[in-house]
Parts: sequence; C-alpha cells; structure tokens
Amino acid sequence: MRVLYDHQLFSLQNHGGGSTYFYELASRLSRTSDVHVDVFMGFHGSQQPFDSLAPSHSRVMGWKSSVRPGLLRYALNEAVTSVHCISAGPWDIYHSTLYRRMPLVRARRTVATNHDCTQERFPELFSDSKRIFKAKKSLYDKADAIICVSESSRKDLMEFYGVPVSKTHVVHLGLPRLVRAPNQSGEFVARLRRPYLLFVGARHSYKNFLGLLNAFSSGGFAREYDLLVVGGARFTDVETAEIQRLGIMDSVQQWDFVSPEVLAEAYLRAELFVSPSLYEGFGLPPLEALSMGCPVLASNSASVPEVCGDAAHYFDPRVEGDLERGIREALGDPDRQRRIALGLETASRYSWQITAEKTLEVYQAL
Repeated sequence: MRVLYDHQLFSLQNHGGGSTYFYELASRLSRTSDVHVDVFMGFHGSQQPFDSLAPSHSRVMGWKSSVRPGLLRYALNEAVTSVHCISAGPWDIYHSTLYRRMPLVRARRTVATNHDCTQERFPELFSDSKRIFKAKKSLYDKADAIICVSESSRKDLMEFYGVPVSKTHVVHLGLPRLVRAPNQSGEFVARLRRPYLLFVGARHSYKNFLGLLNAFSSGGFAREYDLLVVGGARFTDVETAEIQRLGIMDSVQQWDFVSPEVLAEAYLRAELFVSPSLYEGFGLPPLEALSMGCPVLASNSASVPEVCGDAAHYFDPRVEGDLERGIREALGDPDRQRRIALGLETASRYSWQITAEKTLEVYQAL
C-alpha cells in the first residue's frame, strides 16, 4: 500500500498538534511491512524528525528553509509538489493534511481528518471562516473516508456538512508522553509562590479563560492559591484589565512558553488543572494532566467527557456559578487519590501506536 501525506499543514506551521499527528502516523506506518509512506513537505521548518522515518518504507520530499510559514510558503510548495505528483503517482491512499485535495494527485482513495469544527461554531472569531467552510465542504464531499478524532467531532461533522455516517470513522488521538527532567524542577519550584491551579494553552474566547478568572476571584481561591497560566501568547489588554478589575494581579502568573519537561513538572505539582473551554474537538491538555497524576476539572460540553470519562471532575458552563462550585469540590475531593489513579489508568489507554493501527484499518478497508 502506498500512502501520501501532502505539504499543506507543513507549509502553514513549523510545530503544533497537526504536525505531530501526521508525523506519528508516518513514523509508525513506515515501520509496517506492507506500507510505503510518501511525505511531500516541500520547503518547511518542521520540528518533527521526519528524517528518522524508516528509509526502506518511506520517502520524504522536503528541504529545510528559512521561508516563514504562511501563504507564500504554501503557494511555493503547492507548485513544487504538484509537479512532482504528476510523475510520482498513483497512490493507494492520499491523506490530505489540511482542507484541500490537491488536484494533480492521482490516488485510488482520498482520506481526510476532521479535528474539530471551531470555525463553524465560532465564525465570528475567524476572518476566513467562510473560505475554510467552502474548502472543507469540497474536501469532505470528495473524500472516501473521513477520520474524526472523537465521537463529538463526528457529530459536528455530520451537523455542519451533512456527511453520511458510513463515511466516517472515529480514531482517537494518541497521547504524547511527557517526561520530567529533575535538573529543571529546581528552577521551576523556585518560581512558584504558593499552591496553584493550572491553565494550559491558547485563550481564544471560546476557551472561557475570562470565566475562569471570574470564578477564581469570586470563589475567594486567590486567598490560598495562585493561578498559573502556561502557553498561549502574553496576556491581552482585555485580559490584563480584567485581572486588575478583579484584584487578583498578585495571584496570577503567566509563562508564555515552557519546555515539555517544565510542562510535565507544572502538571505534576498543580493542585488542579482547569479546562473551562466551551468547545474541544478532542481535548489533549486535560488528558496530559491526567497522565501526570493531576486532578482535572473540565466543562461537560463537547469531547472532554468522552476522552477523560469518570477520571475528571466536570462543571456545566451554562449554569452561572457552576465553575466556582466545580473548583471548590475538586479541591476538596475526599477521593482525590483514587481519582488520580483512575486518571493514570485512563491516560494509559491512549497511544500513537493505537492511533496508527486504527488509521491503517481505515486505509485497508478502502
């Protein structure tokens, strides 16, 4: 079986969850005896080690480049890889890495992945939401199979695009294993002031970060805990003004970037990881937290209850004051150690090897 992954995602990002997803698939499938994987990346700056793919079962067409991720790099790679596709095909499976099917790719079957429908649910947050919807609609109509990363994302796919359920397959994402670095723990601990609640990742409005700030303040948690915010850009003017208005400036710490080793330490030492997001296609940070023995409180909407099950605490974002209640009950949970053990067990069920095996089953069925 010959499988092709195209340049699209790698043209628009050097790192991120999407890049990890396709690297993990390519890495594992290229070690499968009857699969050959082609990755046509073009000019890229990917931080994934694609040169480590099994050379006897893979081919990577790509060149490290200083051209920044974006439309220029995308257009350049579209031209370069399209020309090569004319003579290099046909493939058995063409798995598009983003929202388009490259027209010059010759393949027996086309596969797409639906990670989430964020642009569709929150179009006001994206200036190009109409263009993305049109592109995804065209791709999903042409695709022979669509992999969804959760039952929740499949439900969204069917709601927004009217895709028949027979065309869809749920394959959960794998979980990257965070590893502690003892030599970095001392520096991390030195920056801490008090026990803390943890928030990780981007803070778009649907992530409900302002809701967390208000619950943290109104519940009086700032008297005993800090709120540690890891990842995402620096606080916006709106966020800073809200933190000042709530009078919790001395209780909120923000580290816009940390290494995976420090992130592992942050999860491990947190009193509680809070995911107030109104929408997730999968929900990787809550699962990461569980894998490090950190209790989790998450919104009961979208995919997180599916992914984390009974290992997490939940609140209803539609009920005023329920986030505050959830934080208080999670911090005072008398079954904390039992729930931590359940979280570790739950997280152990997710691996990239399982993701690759189930994805291969989709390819083979086609």
